[in-house]
Amino acid sequence: MSIKLGHYAVSNFHSEIDGQAAGYLSSFQAPDYEVDDISQALGPDIHTKKMMGSAKITEATVVYNISQAGPWLEWASTVWNKQCAEKDITIRLANQDYNIMRGIDLTACLITGIEWPQLKAADGKKHFEVTAKLQPHALKYTGAGGKVQAVLGQKAKAWQPSNFEVHPVFGLKTEWVTAIDLPKITPKISKEDHGKFRLPLRNYASIDFGTVKMEGGAAMHKGMEDLAVRILQDGHVEEGEFQDILIDMKDPALKNTLGTFTLIGCGLKKFTWAPKLEGGKEGLATGTLEFMVEDFRFEIKHK
Repeated sequence: MSIKLGHYAVSNFHSEIDGQAAGYLSSFQAPDYEVDDISQALGPDIHTKKMMGSAKITEATVVYNISQAGPWLEWASTVWNKQCAEKDITIRLANQDYNIMRGIDLTACLITGIEWPQLKAADGKKHFEVTAKLQPHALKYTGAGGKVQAVLGQKAKAWQPSNFEVHPVFGLKTEWVTAIDLPKITPKISKEDHGKFRLPLRNYASIDFGTVKMEGGAAMHKGMEDLAVRILQDGHVEEGEFQDILIDMKDPALKNTLGTFTLIGCGLKKFTWAPKLEGGKEGLATGTLEFMVEDFRFEIKHK
C-alpha cells in the first residue's frame, strides 16, 4: 500500500558535480535553510516578541568510498593542492523504480572539511570512506522527472583502512605500527555580508591540518620513548626533527600499492606511554605518539 500511496525510500540517490555524474555516495546529508531567532523583551510584560533574523544555509555532509567517487576525490584534492574551487552539486532522490521524485541543487559550494578513516590493522571489515563537508552559497529545490542512471566503476580497487604500510621515519620501527591517523583538513572560510543581499559571500582564508596519532606495539615502544625524551623532555627541537610521514595503502594481498599519503613537516607534539591500565581487560600494551602536520599530499597509484 505504501508504494501505491507514492512513498519512497532514502536509499536511491544520484549525485552530480557541475552537471556531470559524480559516482556513488555512501550517504548524503542535505543542508538546512534557517533563520536566526531574534527575541525582544517588551517592558514589564511576560511575553517576548519574536522576529526572524538573517537567513543562513547549513553545511551538507557527503560520505563516499574512495574507489567509487573519483570526481569527489578530485575536488577534495584541490584543497590541499592550493587550487580551491567552487562546484555546483546536484542530488536527485528516486523511488523504487529509479524514477526521480525530487532533488536539490547546491550552488557555488566550498569544501569546509575533509575527514579520513583511521588506519587500523585490526579493522579488517571496514571500507575506506571519506567524509566531506560542503558550504553552498544558495539552494534550489527541484521536482520529479527523469531516471537515475549510473554505472559502477569497473576499475575500482578494494581500499581497506587495515591494509597500510608506514615508511621508516624518526628512527622508529614503523613495521610495528598498529594504527595511524590521517590529518583532518579544515579550510577556514571568510565571510563578507552585504546589506543588499540575503546571503553572505564566502571565500577561502586558510587551511588547517589536524594532528595525527601513531599507535605502536611493544616492539617499537623503546624507540617511541627515546624520541619523546629527546624532543619533549630534553628539548632537542631542530629543523631536522620535522620529518615527512609516508603511508602506502595496499591491496588485500598487501603486495601492490593503491595510493600514498604524504604528511609533510610532522613534529612530535605528545607522547602517551600506555593506554589506560585496567585489570581484566583484553588488549596488548601500546604507546601513542601525536604529531603536528604542516602540509599534506595524496597520490593514487592505480589506473
